[in-house]
Amino acid sequence: MRHLLLAASLAACSAAYETRTVTTVGVRPQVVVATDPPPATASGLRCLPPQRALAGTAVHLRAEGPAGLRYRWSVTRSPQARYYRFSERFDANDSDSIVALGPEVPFTSVIVGDYTVLTEARDAEGHTLSCETQVTMAGHGLRIELSWSTDATDVDLHMTRASAPQWVTPQDCYYGNRRPDDANADESRRRWLDTDDVDGEGPENIRVDVPALDEEYRVGVHYYSSHSSSDATTAIVVIHCGEQQVARFERALRGNRSPDENDFWRVAGVRFRPDGSCVVAPLRGAVVMPQQQLRTSPDAT
Repeated sequence: MRHLLLAASLAACSAAYETRTVTTVGVRPQVVVATDPPPATASGLRCLPPQRALAGTAVHLRAEGPAGLRYRWSVTRSPQARYYRFSERFDANDSDSIVALGPEVPFTSVIVGDYTVLTEARDAEGHTLSCETQVTMAGHGLRIELSWSTDATDVDLHMTRASAPQWVTPQDCYYGNRRPDDANADESRRRWLDTDDVDGEGPENIRVDVPALDEEYRVGVHYYSSHSSSDATTAIVVIHCGEQQVARFERALRGNRSPDENDFWRVAGVRFRPDGSCVVAPLRGAVVMPQQQLRTSPDAT
């Protein structure tokens, strides 16, 4: 907060500042983890075959080599910088976990996509061996990702529900209320803001691991502050239902006034069906307005 590649067929629409794809997809939350022994590499160090886990859960990685090696783990390729951790659970404040030591480590990320994890091992004579593991973090439930095009700016992701539609309130999931559903004893049905980026380009991520079937989740974006820049930013919202990306929206927003006067974009509603599929549709009514206007009138569409 506070990129995703454009398909060629969408690039031509960028001048209109909004593109969208609406579809329905089944939700198949599965994890497939390879159990074969690590393959040998020319260096003498062995890493695991490709691994797969649900985004937000941990996969355990290991490497094997001659005795006496000192191991170091890092990420050389990821969908978004910084939003992964060598730990059992993602914690955005735990910056120490972006690297790890030891022959076996946990790894997780809240951002859907493919990761290349590098293992380097040094022996007593200073020689370094290396191998790589490919890790896929798969989508599950409902996951909303926000990124934007300008550095050193602050854009916020929001999610309300049709049953409590007012934005920027205790019922809204956003930077000021990252876990609004803590009263729900079932953690899997809560809304969670996993990442809050305050210095540019994102991503931000809101998830519901097991979405309610009788609820519409509403997605919004607020350009909180441009930090004195007069240029617009292009906000991109990607929606995942289950393991599939089902919708992508794009819009230019301005944020060179006060936060209450800056643009708030009402993006889309998402509803899940009993068969596990979901439907995404743009919200009706005014699309972009000052945030202060949202504070004075409920979002009833």
